[in-house]
Amino acid sequence: LVTAGGTREAIDPVRFLGNRSSGKMGYAIAERARQRGAEVILISAPTALAPPAGCGFVPVTTAEEMRAAVMEHLDRATVLIGAAAVADFRAAASAEEKMRREGGLTLELEPTADILREAVAARQPGTLVIAFAAEMELDVARARAKMRAKGADAIVLNDVSRAGLGFESDRNAAVFVTYD
Repeated sequence: LVTAGGTREAIDPVRFLGNRSSGKMGYAIAERARQRGAEVILISAPTALAPPAGCGFVPVTTAEEMRAAVMEHLDRATVLIGAAAVADFRAAASAEEKMRREGGLTLELEPTADILREAVAARQPGTLVIAFAAEMELDVARARAKMRAKGADAIVLNDVSRAGLGFESDRNAAVFVTYD
């Protein structure tokens, strides 16, 4: 079970809170796992990518839709790889009509669910959970603390501050962090 892409949280019918995730990492992981013989379900937020052939594909848009899809398919998974860039916050209320530019605007945000933490609590015994952390520096201690807080078995620490690596790139550099 692989998650990919960046979730989008509606502000109004045409605007959303999002991030720069292209989904490339999750799609590459799903494709490589399928090539190695795994039965893969890819849960993807919007991307410009075509789903890898031979993988089950579940399109989602919001963090809540991704959470529901992960929980729906979790009981069949032996591995969950959370490569998606899930929004940490959403608008507390979404406007039903397109907002007009009339003066300033203040958005009240509320946190989204922690999908991986919830999945760890609900997983079958033996299901491996690998988290991802997009950070502005390679702070292994911080990544390990995040991994422990979520209850994941490992975390992939990406330094997204470097030009040409990470978001919107075909290249990436990361540190794979485990409890040891």
